[in-house]
Amino acid sequence: MAALRRGLPGRLGSSSTVFELITAAVWRCRVAALGYAPHKRVRVILAKNARGSWKREPRLPPGFYGNAVFGATTADVTADELCRGSLARAVELLREAKLKFTDEYAMSVLDLVARNEYRGADLFDGGFAVSDMSRCGNESLELGGWAEYAGGGTPGAAGILATLSSIYVRCKDTNGDECIAVPMCLPELPMGKFMSQIAAVTNMFVSSSM
Repeated sequence: MAALRRGLPGRLGSSSTVFELITAAVWRCRVAALGYAPHKRVRVILAKNARGSWKREPRLPPGFYGNAVFGATTADVTADELCRGSLARAVELLREAKLKFTDEYAMSVLDLVARNEYRGADLFDGGFAVSDMSRCGNESLELGGWAEYAGGGTPGAAGILATLSSIYVRCKDTNGDECIAVPMCLPELPMGKFMSQIAAVTNMFVSSSM
């Protein structure tokens, strides 16, 4: 993470969140691995939890268990622009997408859903949905004393949905140290390309930081 951060210019490097850095790198590598046509519009779809940030009345009460997650704030660009552009540009696109989520935006989504006019499925044409669940506190789950929570991810049973999304989760690595896992599910050939892309990005930024 430190190497990725040092690869960004100026204040962008010091102010970027772990989520922004990881998502920007993973998004670029995924698009490159899937081999989209250069002019193809690709997008990353960000989920936003309204708990704690919803300012309109009625407020969501503490402990609200209903659905308060909104999707569809997106960063949108051509595959060529994303892959040929810098990691810094991808981070900027993500930030612009995050800033789109306002109370007014959330209300407009709710209105579309109420009128059955929301076409969220269209976003997945070239889209990749990400959600950060690493701070949900799953590691403190009580499992009856017979086991300790180690991690989780996107179930393979999710089918096509698993290939279109990544849910960031906190887990433990082989040394027992806490880390954040970013599950990725792709067909065999693109997965091999994705792994090569990730390795290339990691090596490039690590080498440039030495």
